[in-house]
Amino acid sequence: VQGQQVQMEYLKNCKVYILDEVDSITVDDCEDTEIIIAACEGSIFLRTCKNCVVTAACKQLRTRDCEHLDIRLFAGTDPVIESSHDIAFRPFNLKAPNLIKNFKEARLDPKVNRFPHVYDFTSEDPKIPKPHLVLKYPEHDLQMVSVGAQFGTPECPPEIVDLLEYRMEPAASSESGQNKSYNIKTGAKQWQEMANAEEEEEEKP
Repeated sequence: VQGQQVQMEYLKNCKVYILDEVDSITVDDCEDTEIIIAACEGSIFLRTCKNCVVTAACKQLRTRDCEHLDIRLFAGTDPVIESSHDIAFRPFNLKAPNLIKNFKEARLDPKVNRFPHVYDFTSEDPKIPKPHLVLKYPEHDLQMVSVGAQFGTPECPPEIVDLLEYRMEPAASSESGQNKSYNIKTGAKQWQEMANAEEEEEEKP
């Protein structure tokens, strides 16, 4: 893949393993599928997916219109769900060839996993079945899983194992610096205002 963007859509009863560093990924309309994404520098966007198991390391993860997903996640920023229900979040538990190198190429700091700090963008929508999300941590019922041995020795950053085995805590929320996110809508507005201000400053003679 070599750092390129990836798009997956309309997969059913499949197994997809991406054991390389990628830029960003969109996954649309997938069902009853196992997806492994070793290291994504940007965002993973899951849309209209159901009954999938997703193991992923990324900077940002979002779901929209999804249901019954089991997500084993490393996320550099707080995950976001929208119009989704029965989304389970557990810690990332993957070993794969060159995973330490892929984390570095994707600029993911293995010490900074914010997967528990999930923001529900539509938490007050009565039309969405409940529960919208389930956090499976610290009780996660997972062990490390190795894949891709035919391509080399499976490995992972030691911090991944330490968190899975309770020797290390997840990082604080990227939104507030505390263990609970504040309104991500407000945060997104502030980030856009800062970006606009930076652009205006750069355009000044």
